[in-house]
Amino acid sequence: MLTGIDHIVIVVKHLDEASAAFESAGFTVTPGGSHPTGTHNALVPFADGSYLELIAVEKADLAKDHPWFKRMAGKEGFVTFAVGADSLD
Repeated sequence: MLTGIDHIVIVVKHLDEASAAFESAGFTVTPGGSHPTGTHNALVPFADGSYLELIAVEKADLAKDHPWFKRMAGKEGFVTFAVGADSLD
């Protein structure tokens, strides 16, 4: 059974600037890491375990075919989400 929102993914142009903006607004921002798809991220965690994932292009040559960035066409904002679920057993 679905247990709720796990995380919401937000595409940003500049990860450092977006992280600083969320911190300035009073949120805790945790550095994430780099992905083999040419992206990198930071997380904005909430007390219930859910979080916002800020994601940006780190290496344009690797990320050029990433579906989220194609869909966003240079814009910033919500791109997708993930839900939590009970054990599938």
